[in-house]
Amino acid sequence: MNRLLIPKDELLAYALVGLRATRDKLATAMSAIEERLSAAQASRTEPQKQSRRKTKRYISPEGRARQIAGTKRRWARWRRMQRQQGRRA
Repeated sequence: MNRLLIPKDELLAYALVGLRATRDKLATAMSAIEERLSAAQASRTEPQKQSRRKTKRYISPEGRARQIAGTKRRWARWRRMQRQQGRRA
């Protein structure tokens, strides 16, 4: 007494709808992967830019003196604020 509740033709039609939906999802996933692969291959075939060699940057003695003076000023201000807050610096 094994009767199907849904007629066999209707069941096959539902199965076909489900399989087509699955096929569409697979096709979408496959096309996305193919796009990523083609983009990766295109980036490999492009000639790489030759990087310019960076030149060493020099600072003048006057510039170095200004940096040192600024650092000393900042530390002096920090120490002053620490003393005002009651901390020992």
